[in-house]
Amino acid sequence: MRASATLLLCLLAVAGVFAAPNKSALRSFFELIDEDGNGMVTAAEIAAHWMRVEGDELLPHAQARLSSGLHKLVVSKHDADDSGAMEWEEWQQAYGRLDKAEGLSGLHKRDSITSVQPQQVRLATTTKPATEMVIMWITSTLSTNPVAEFGLANSTLRQQVSGTWTTYNAGVLGWSGHIHTVTLRNLQPAQTYNYRVGDPTHNAWSPIHRFSTMDPHQTEVRIATFGDMGTVMPMGFEVTKQMIKDDADINFQLIVHAGDIAYGGVSHEWEFEYIWDLWGEQVSPLGDHIPYMVAVGNHEKYYNFTSYKARFNMPGHQSGGIDNFYHSFDYGGIHFVSICTEVYAYPYERGSAQYAWLERDLAAANANRKNSPFIIVVGHRPMYSSDKSSDSGPLKRELEPLLNKYGVDLAIWGHMHSYERTWPVFNNTPSVTTGNVFRNVNGTIHLTIGTAGAFSDEAWVEPSPVWSAKHIGTFEDVAYGYGYLHKLDNNRMRFQYRKWDTGKVWDEIWIERTTH
Repeated sequence: MRASATLLLCLLAVAGVFAAPNKSALRSFFELIDEDGNGMVTAAEIAAHWMRVEGDELLPHAQARLSSGLHKLVVSKHDADDSGAMEWEEWQQAYGRLDKAEGLSGLHKRDSITSVQPQQVRLATTTKPATEMVIMWITSTLSTNPVAEFGLANSTLRQQVSGTWTTYNAGVLGWSGHIHTVTLRNLQPAQTYNYRVGDPTHNAWSPIHRFSTMDPHQTEVRIATFGDMGTVMPMGFEVTKQMIKDDADINFQLIVHAGDIAYGGVSHEWEFEYIWDLWGEQVSPLGDHIPYMVAVGNHEKYYNFTSYKARFNMPGHQSGGIDNFYHSFDYGGIHFVSICTEVYAYPYERGSAQYAWLERDLAAANANRKNSPFIIVVGHRPMYSSDKSSDSGPLKRELEPLLNKYGVDLAIWGHMHSYERTWPVFNNTPSVTTGNVFRNVNGTIHLTIGTAGAFSDEAWVEPSPVWSAKHIGTFEDVAYGYGYLHKLDNNRMRFQYRKWDTGKVWDEIWIERTTH
C-alpha cells in the first residue's frame, strides 16, 4: 500500500469516521491530534500533527525542538492536573468558545445537526466601502431563503436583502455546510448599521451585529494585519483573543490577513474542512463587525483552492483582478493591492496576466494620490526575508521594480513564521538605516508578519542583511502577535507590532509623506 494511502487511513481512523455523529468541530480536532485515542493530547502528538501540516517546510532545528516548544506554549498552560497532557475537559476549558462550531463533515451528513442557524458571520468590503458591505455566513443545512435585515443604528431593522448560497464537497471527510452571501448596496456613508442574517422562513437568525460604512472624507483608519494564523494549534486562538481584547479599545475598522488562514491541511494532499469551520467561529467576534480582507497563501492550495474560493468574497472582479486571488480596493485614504504569490495558481512574472494587472492598478493608484495618499501591497510569500528558509529571489526580481516605480509605501507579507521589518529599500539597498520615523524616503518598507498562530521557530542568516532593520522569532524569542496600522491623517501612518498575550508594542515606526 502506498505510504500516502496508509496515512489517509490512519487520519480517517484518528478522525473518528465511525464514531458517534454530531461531534463539534473542536472535539473532532481534539480526536484528530489524539493519535493513540487515550483521551489526552500530548505535546508530542501536537508536534506530530504540525509536522504533517508543515512537512519539509520546517527546518531541521525546528523539527528537533517542536515538541518541547509546543509543551511550553500550549500544554503546560492548560494542563491543570499536571498530567503532562491536555485532557478533553482541559482542551474544552481552553478553547470552549469554539465548541459551538458544528461538525459539518460529509461522512456524518446523514445524522448531522439539522439547522439553518447562522454560524461564522463575517464581513468584507467591496471597491465601494462607503456604500456597500458583503456579509457571509454558514449554515449546516440549506437555507433556501437567506436574508439580511438591517437598518441605521438608531432605527429598527426595516430593510431586507435576499442573498445567494453555495456549497462544495472537498476534504478528507467532505463538507456538508452551506455558504450564504448578501451584498448590501446604496448604504449611507459614514453611518453605523445594525443587522442580522438568517432565514425568515424558519425564524432562524443570528444575533444583531453592527458595522460602519466608511466616511469618504475620513483621513484616519485603524487596521489589524497579519498572516499565518490557524486555529487552536498552536496559537491562532490566542492571538485572535488578544486582537478581540485590543479591538475594544482600538476599534479596528479593517482587517488584512496575508494568507495561510485556517491551516486545514494535514499533509501535502489532504484537508479537514471542519478546521475551516473552527477558524470561522474563531474570527467571527472580529469579522462580524469589521471587514475581513484576505490574500491567498500556500496553505489554501488544497483541492485547487476549493475552500478558499468558496468561503471568501474579495473584490477581484470589481477591481479588474481575479476573484479572491488578486484584487484591490481603497479604504480610508489607503490603496490596498492584494497579489497572489503562488505561481502554480497565477504566475506573476513579466508577461503574465497578473503582472499586467498589477502595473495597471499601481499606475492608477499612483495617479490617485490626492484621494488615497498611501499605497500598500499585500501578499503571502515575502519579497524580503532574512529567514534561512526563505526564497524571495523570483518575487523580488519580477515585481520589486513595479513597487519602486509607483512609489509603494508599505508591503505586508506572511509565510515566514516570524516578524521582520526592513528599512526603506529597493534592490537590496536601503535609503535609510537609522531611526523609526521615515519622512519622504525612497524605497518600500517591507513587513513580514507571519506570526498570528503558526509555530514560530525560525533561523536567521548571519550577518543580518543591511536592509533588515529588526526581526523577532526564534525558539527562545517567541514572536506571536499581529500588526496594528494606524493612519492618522493623509500625511502620517504609524505601525506597531503588538505582542500576542499582552498587547505590548514590540516595534513601532512612523511613515510620513508630504510629497508623492
